[in-house]
Amino acid sequence: MNKNNIVNQVSSLIMDEYMNKNGIFNNINELLEMQCPETIEPHSEEHANFYFYLIFNDHGTKSINLYKRFKDKYQNFPELFNAKYIVESYENNEESLLEEHTSKLGLRYPKVATKSWIENSKILLDKFDGKAINMFRSTNDALELFKTINKFRSYGPKTSGLLLRVILGMGFNRNLENIENVPLPVDIHDTRIAFNCGIYRPNGIDDLQKIYTNPSHIKKIEKLWRDSAKFIGVDWEELDRALWLLGSKGCVNKECQICPINDICQTGKEFIVNDKNLFNY
Repeated sequence: MNKNNIVNQVSSLIMDEYMNKNGIFNNINELLEMQCPETIEPHSEEHANFYFYLIFNDHGTKSINLYKRFKDKYQNFPELFNAKYIVESYENNEESLLEEHTSKLGLRYPKVATKSWIENSKILLDKFDGKAINMFRSTNDALELFKTINKFRSYGPKTSGLLLRVILGMGFNRNLENIENVPLPVDIHDTRIAFNCGIYRPNGIDDLQKIYTNPSHIKKIEKLWRDSAKFIGVDWEELDRALWLLGSKGCVNKECQICPINDICQTGKEFIVNDKNLFNY
């Protein structure tokens, strides 16, 4: 079976389980789209600001723990998610922002995050009146919006794609078009699933990190998943949500027994063999 057939089979099996909320997908509360501090109204301007500051920090740490820390921070200090307040209070005082807030968020690179927090607040204030939702609605071309997001500091291809996925999923801009041409935000989970299922396994490379840290490999993996979503007739953003849940909940917690692709994934096949041996023993 060639890799296109494999990726389409894998995508179909995953989406069937995801759409029916079976097994690993019976609880989707960990999804990025489900994150909202208790004190703000879902889909509001404040919610948009929360996502804007959260997502450029969503790398290098376990996402669900990061989401909790950010929601706790919003509960205790909502001003941190207000561009005008950040610029007025910390533009020339990075050390205070670092000491008071960003160093306590469990970020991988808190000094970089601090600088990005201030610089992004300045851009948001200068170009979009300090409101992320204005940026979200600045164009109805999804690819153009993706490029706008990508210009903010610490927003790379993955995090820009994640924010666009949230804008779509939360309905911050319901008029977006050209969505199919936006790159799917490949993360370590998408990469691991592609590698373990033989969808993307370059000759001579057995180290997953060497693949994940190489933009050339990521670009090819992104195309495989996005083309597959189109082939099986689902939006890429839905497949991306399902892949993230499968990887972050299923793979990380070794829930191979209930995984819909355990007879395709190398790790899953090894689990089945060992489980059968143990049962027979």
